[in-house]
Amino acid sequence: MPRKKKSKKLKNTIISLVSLVVVCAIAVGVYYVYETYIKKPEPEEPPVELPTTLGEANVASTLSWNEEFNISPTSVFYQYDESSINSYYKNIDFEAETEDLFSSLQTLLETNQLKVNYTGTNSTLSMPKTWANYCLTDRDYTVDNLTKEEVETGKWKMDGASLDILYRKDNLIFDEDKNGTEMQIDREHILPKSYGFNADGDGYQDYFAGCDLHNLRVSDHGGNSTAHNNRLYNNLNPSDPNVLSLDDPDGKSTSYYDKDKGLFMPPDEDKGEIARAIFYMATRYHNYEEKDALGNASPAIVLESDITYMGAKTISPEQTKDSPAEFGILSTLLERNQLDPVSENEMTRNNLVYNLQGNRNPFVDFPNLANILFA
Repeated sequence: MPRKKKSKKLKNTIISLVSLVVVCAIAVGVYYVYETYIKKPEPEEPPVELPTTLGEANVASTLSWNEEFNISPTSVFYQYDESSINSYYKNIDFEAETEDLFSSLQTLLETNQLKVNYTGTNSTLSMPKTWANYCLTDRDYTVDNLTKEEVETGKWKMDGASLDILYRKDNLIFDEDKNGTEMQIDREHILPKSYGFNADGDGYQDYFAGCDLHNLRVSDHGGNSTAHNNRLYNNLNPSDPNVLSLDDPDGKSTSYYDKDKGLFMPPDEDKGEIARAIFYMATRYHNYEEKDALGNASPAIVLESDITYMGAKTISPEQTKDSPAEFGILSTLLERNQLDPVSENEMTRNNLVYNLQGNRNPFVDFPNLANILFA
């Protein structure tokens, strides 16, 4: 009898195990059918991406005196790759609402920004000359590469530097003794200082906006004072009798202006760079600040398509508190941003200004950001 009890108990155990296996197999089968054929898979969340991917041409450096030499990260000549550029914007939510994005970008751009002396003096780099910074940032490195001495000392040449001159087709070979007067040149505010950051006398030189290297370029005197002046950037028809060109018998300037309508058209090769500098200014100085890091008022600047040329009028930062300074013409600037893409020299300049001034132009790094913020 005891043997029968053991046999029966073993039989029941085997039956239970087999039943458990069968139940588990059925459960697994049901789960598989449900997951595969019945349940709708949840859509994967696309990764948050920066507004655009940097192209290879945008991160290539022209700053080498030979291909074997690598400039160290501590050098003023240092160029940044895609990873380090993206890292600069790591705390920016590019999918935020427009005003929130403006605000976060303005905070980023003013953080650690240095006010570079308008005359070009930069004591930390031992270059106390009027044109020193422009002989670094506006030098055309595609035709005038760094010398071995410049790389090793970290100091750049002024005399003999080939400068890319705004509003002209040709470069200027800078002559230190003549202070650049081979061609009469100016430091041009691309977005004119009259639109929000002017002051009595030379007071604009006390403002971040008045000395911002992203908005300052070496230009020929006529393009600055005669053709551009305070005029708005727009397209013009050179055959229109009311449209004037700069007095340049050599045909090396293709800037045109309409005195009556207050419009100005620079050469094609400058149009995109100008647009991206203006986008920067309208972002860095988007919201009015009563006291910035220097204790001064900082302007509010907005871009519009339908605005009226203000002529000789000038606006101080304080006047923009309740009524931002308006500049444009926005639709034209957006068009030019697309038609004249970022060049290698423009990216090189952005990196050099970053090394001097401590902030970047996000519209050079990510050109289609302009469509996100302004379109």
